[in-house]
Order: sequence, then C-alpha cells, then structure tokens
Amino acid sequence: TTYSYKITATDTKGNTSGESSTVSSYPRAEDTEAPSQPSGLAAYGAGADGLSAIKVKWDPNYEGDLAGYNLHRSTVSGFSEGAENKLNSTLISPATSQYVDRDIAILTTYYYKLVAVDSSGNASTPSSQLPARLIPVTFEIDMGNINPSNVRIIGNTEPLDWSGSTTTLSYVSGSSWSITLGLIAGTQIQYRYAYNGLTVP
Repeated sequence: TTYSYKITATDTKGNTSGESSTVSSYPRAEDTEAPSQPSGLAAYGAGADGLSAIKVKWDPNYEGDLAGYNLHRSTVSGFSEGAENKLNSTLISPATSQYVDRDIAILTTYYYKLVAVDSSGNASTPSSQLPARLIPVTFEIDMGNINPSNVRIIGNTEPLDWSGSTTTLSYVSGSSWSITLGLIAGTQIQYRYAYNGLTVP
C-alpha cells in the first residue's frame, strides 16, 4: 500500500500555513543483504619519502546503498575484526578507496582487513588479510663526472612515480647522491634515475 503525506504549520495564534507538497512512500521489506566482500587490497609507503605512514588501497564496491568502509588492523595474523581494532572513527566514505594509516612503526608487520557497510547497517564479509611491513630502502648512485645540479629517482610504485616530483636525492660527497624511501616488504619495483631533467636509462 502506498501512503501519501502533506504537512502544515500552525503558529501560537492558530494561524495555519498552506499545505506542503505531497510525499508518497510505501513500507519496504527489511534489507538484510550485505555488500560484497571487498577485494584488491594493496599497501604502499606514504608520507615524507614513504617513511611515515602506510597507505592501504582497495577496489571500490559498487552497491547502490553502500554507506562506506571500516578498516581494521592488528599485529596478529588471522585476527578477528572488531571495534577494538577499527582504525577509522567514522565510516570511510564510499567515494574513496584508500586510507592512510599514520600510527605505524617502521619494520613492524601489520595486518589489515576491510569491511564494507551499507545504509541499513549490513556489514560484508571482511576482505582477505593484507600484511604490510614498511622498511627503509636506501638508493645511492655515483654520477661520475656529470656534476648534476639535482638527481631524482622515478619508478612505478608509491612513494615513487614516473614524474619524480617528490623524490629528489641528497648530495652525499664526491659524485654520490642518495635517498632513503619507505617501501612495503616484498614489493617489486621498476625505477630509474634522472638528473637535470634528463632520465638515466
């Protein structure tokens, strides 16, 4: 059955407003269908040179009633997700598919699980567990007799990118330049060096 509603307002002197526009609705069955299990979780070093945070990314869910996500973390493999290990204080917006975890320690292994939640409060099966251990990796290059004004490192995975806009090496001594970046243990990377706007093969 469809029900239609109008509303009026009355002041303290008994004056009544005109009627509002009509709003119609009907009772709906309770939504008990949970969102799909999140997938595609991956971790990257984040923050300054990738050393101060872990960025977790995932493939977005596409349910029409998706309200957001909860990200859980533990240092114990195989943990059960709960309020005590939820990182976000409010639901992560369904419009985003990443979370930056800044409360981390280098060389510590963390395990992440993601849960999708719909507007009726139904929670999905948690994602597969994602292990992430941030390690500092030092890159050093000897520029020989080139004597560049700047040297950058570019690559295919965060915190690197192919522009190298934020990964400039520091001059060490002689012809040596170096930089220490935070990378997730086990990450395979492709990278090159660039100097004075030129790329070294």
